[in-house]
Amino acid sequence: MMRRGRTRAARRFAKCDRGAALAEFALVLPLLVVMLGAVIEITRGVYQYHVVAKGVQDAARFLSRREEVVEDGNCPPGGNWSTAEALARNLALTGSTSGSDYTMAHWNDPNTITVTVNCTSGSTMVSPLASGAGATIPIVEVTARVPFNDIGLLGFLGIEPLTISATHSEMGVGG
Repeated sequence: MMRRGRTRAARRFAKCDRGAALAEFALVLPLLVVMLGAVIEITRGVYQYHVVAKGVQDAARFLSRREEVVEDGNCPPGGNWSTAEALARNLALTGSTSGSDYTMAHWNDPNTITVTVNCTSGSTMVSPLASGAGATIPIVEVTARVPFNDIGLLGFLGIEPLTISATHSEMGVGG
């Protein structure tokens, strides 16, 4: 009699599906949390890349319109070019040449921004400054390499720190 009671209780327990959804959810929850973290990391990466690319683009456009880039037809630029570079770095980092709050709190080092001016000549290039064979045209290139500011998921997964890199080039046209 005692044995029959146990087997009946065991059969009832085996047929019972109360709490099955909770058990399945408990199995899936860690995967969902990791997927949510991955979506957040990707979103932060896209946002940070956009901010860096926009800053670099603004800095290159700013420098391409400076008089120093084409001063006296000299290439590379002369005059107050170092001052113009500092203003462009401020523009990339803060959105303003005079400086203000950083567009991203962790991107506050002007040394992450590289400015180069390449003097290109050739018959296929046309510029408001010069054209034709042998014309020298300055090309301003601004590059930024910024460490990605993650929420910690990449380190937890053993992935090396990432770097966001953006480059923009503009033809120097002066002011």
